[in-house]
Amino acid sequence: NREELTEEKFIEHPKFGRIYRTGDLTSRHANGEICYHGRIDLQVKLRGYRVELGSIETALSKLPGIKSAVTKVQEMKSGQVLVSYIIAEENAAIDFENIKKSLSITLPDYMVPAHFKILDKFPTSASSGKLDRKALPDIEEEVVQRNKRDIFPPKTEIEKIVANAIINTVGGLADISIEDNFFAIG
Repeated sequence: NREELTEEKFIEHPKFGRIYRTGDLTSRHANGEICYHGRIDLQVKLRGYRVELGSIETALSKLPGIKSAVTKVQEMKSGQVLVSYIIAEENAAIDFENIKKSLSITLPDYMVPAHFKILDKFPTSASSGKLDRKALPDIEEEVVQRNKRDIFPPKTEIEKIVANAIINTVGGLADISIEDNFFAIG
């Protein structure tokens, strides 16, 4: 029931009629082979989920104290994670844990960034003056002390297998609880 979005995605092609615009950038060689060049939008795939970075940035920009935000996928020891860069409004006190809580109300867990960094300005390309996502500085992965909480150790065989897989994959976690949030752990 969003007519403008339907019109944007289902376009009239002069040769093929009504087609769906996927967001993939491709070209066709003379021999008919299709070559994939990437995405024309800000959609990424992370842990099996399709994530629209623009949706995260919009949600962040709506929060108090945040002037603008940019999000990217960054490779870390624990794997690929979402990281967001924020330009704060003047004299705004930014609390990253409150930001995560606020985002978790409007976004699914897998779309809540794991790390944040405050910048004075976003990097831009010299030629066009547009945002240069590739020039965003990497965020250093820190060992985060998790809040004191009740730990419910794995009891069943499946819970033990999953807990061990998380410990082996993420590393540095000795106190896995069956109530831990995978995305919050990393």
